[in-house]
Amino acid sequence: MDARSALFDLYGDHLNVRADASRGRAPVAALVRLLASLGVQAPAVRTAVSRMVRQGWLTAVRLDAGPGYALTPRAVRRLEEAAERIYRTSHADGSKLVSHPLIAASGYTGARSTGLALKAAAAQ
Repeated sequence: MDARSALFDLYGDHLNVRADASRGRAPVAALVRLLASLGVQAPAVRTAVSRMVRQGWLTAVRLDAGPGYALTPRAVRRLEEAAERIYRTSHADGSKLVSHPLIAASGYTGARSTGLALKAAAAQ
């Protein structure tokens, strides 16, 4: 796994959605430890972090647990835009997807009324 991609996933899917004071920030030691479990070596993590700082995605911060990195406002905006596109499909988009002739099957695990609406769209 690519260190930069793993860091974006970690920040975007886990750290940026926290509801506490550590939202969007983590000690560098924790980043190294977490990504090691994915097979990413410590030097690759540190290099990726350094590049992400230079590119304006992360900024160095001092945390209780030691030196760390926080998302910049630019990164927060970009990750939130990405999450919106990936995870929050509109009802209109969902209806278009399930009614497309190339879609043979779909699954839904939300509200019953929405599931029935998608079923009706698929039957058209």
